[in-house]
Amino acid sequence: MANTNLEEVKNSPEIMSHLRWDLTPQTANISSYIVACQSDLDHLNELLTEKAGYYFYVDVWNCQATLALMHNKVDGGGTSHRIEGFESPLLEKAVYQAGGWINMSGWYPLSKQLITLLKRKLGVET
Repeated sequence: MANTNLEEVKNSPEIMSHLRWDLTPQTANISSYIVACQSDLDHLNELLTEKAGYYFYVDVWNCQATLALMHNKVDGGGTSHRIEGFESPLLEKAVYQAGGWINMSGWYPLSKQLITLLKRKLGVET
């Protein structure tokens, strides 16, 4: 996992123009998709295009909740970035709101409060 910070995100036209607030680790996941024929492959390519872009999520590892940014690529690849210097009790709250626990490693969606805070910090209209 690479590292970045909110200032770098805010100053990146590539990220800001493709930032998706509608995606979560759960809605962006297509890992169980089975391709058995050409129409399945065509549908998979449509899904990959539909789910491409950047989205924030809460990453829990070693009982710590951190903000992370995923880059879903059109070809199905992806890169995750840990957001350094971002601390908020809303991270842990988002984990519990999603039905998770701080002692259960995983990727969790943002809460509405966390989305509002991030949009404010990034200068994005709500």
